[in-house]
Parts: sequence; C-alpha cells; structure tokens
Amino acid sequence: RAQVGWFPGTSPVGIRVDGDYSGFGSRELDCPNCSSTKLWQLSGALEWRIPLDRKSKVNPQIYFLGGGGFDWFSDFIPYRKQDNSGTIVTAGSKTVTGIPGIPAVVVSSDNGGTFYHWSVGGGVQLGGFFVESQYKSISTNNGNSNHVPVLVGWNWNF
Repeated sequence: RAQVGWFPGTSPVGIRVDGDYSGFGSRELDCPNCSSTKLWQLSGALEWRIPLDRKSKVNPQIYFLGGGGFDWFSDFIPYRKQDNSGTIVTAGSKTVTGIPGIPAVVVSSDNGGTFYHWSVGGGVQLGGFFVESQYKSISTNNGNSNHVPVLVGWNWNF
C-alpha cells in the first residue's frame, strides 16, 4: 500500500489518496487449479482524526475515513450470490472461465475491467505505527463484491 494525505493547518479533517494491492486466497473446494484473484485499487477518502493525548510522545489517535475509488481485477473467480437467486457475479473479461458449475456465457461480457467502489472504515495510530480496517464494496457485474482488508503498518510524516 502507498498513501498520501494532507491535513490543512490544525484541522482534524484531511484528504487521503491510497494505492492498494490485494491478493486473495484460492478457492480450493470448487476451483483448486485456479489462480488466486488479484485486485489493484486507487482510492480517495476524507479522514477525521481524533487525538487522544496530545502530551504523549506517541500522540495516540483514532480516525475514521470514507470515500471511493477505482478497481482493477485479474483472475477474478466468479461466484453465486448468497441470496438464493442463482445470480453469478463476474468481473467482465477479467473473469476466469471454466469454473465447474458456472456457465461460460455468463462471463463473456466485457466492461473494460474498471470497476468502482465505496468504503468506510477506521483505525488507530500510535506515533507512526497504525492498524486500520475498511469495508469496501466493489460494483462488479451482477452484484457487489465486498471485502474487509486489515492493514498494519508505519506512516512517515513529512
């Protein structure tokens, strides 16, 4: 992950741009020979930081963020929605074909491979160390694909 943020003056509200890569595990039960789905994301968000103890050396903070962005998949493994409708969710031309129980005609549509998402989340920061999680809902074909990444990392402030 790479991110750039800006907080004007002493404002608790700022903006942030993130670039993310996610590699999802393979589906060993229904597609053991398929490669795992990969996802690149470019996101923008508003971030609200709440300092907990400004006198502390580590300046502990909690923060909340929300925004949206663009998504690009590769090797997307299609799946049936859990609402008993039988609808199959795909990612256009980036969808893996030949999955048992998924008709090939369903994945033949091409939307250029770019999708959109919205997200909400929050985190805790202690000095440069942070832990963060977001709920992300991606507008894939025939239904949204959701995931909740959890990040642990280090921020450098310039």
